[in-house]
Amino acid sequence: TGNISNLYYSWVTVVVQNDYGKAEQTMELAPSYGKAQRVKPLAPLDPNISTSGDQRVQIFNWCGYKVFDGTQNEFSKQSFPSGIYIRKEILDYGRTKVSKFVR
Repeated sequence: TGNISNLYYSWVTVVVQNDYGKAEQTMELAPSYGKAQRVKPLAPLDPNISTSGDQRVQIFNWCGYKVFDGTQNEFSKQSFPSGIYIRKEILDYGRTKVSKFVR
């Protein structure tokens, strides 16, 4: 980040990846000229990334096996036996959100 200046627009892309997926976010840093700087996310420019509103959910058990793959409306925590699970939400523009839950 050594070349970022508050005199002109700058863009920073943060990429995070693990066994369950990859998330990428580009932030636009506007010139501040002495005022507080606001960070604005940019949409990816890759035309191959889906932008549909269909949000998919994938559930993995603690061993990493996929035990559910469907839409947000089809998902119900009550349909799983007790245990620790990894939930992967596939959002707009191919972004993902990964969290865990205990049932």
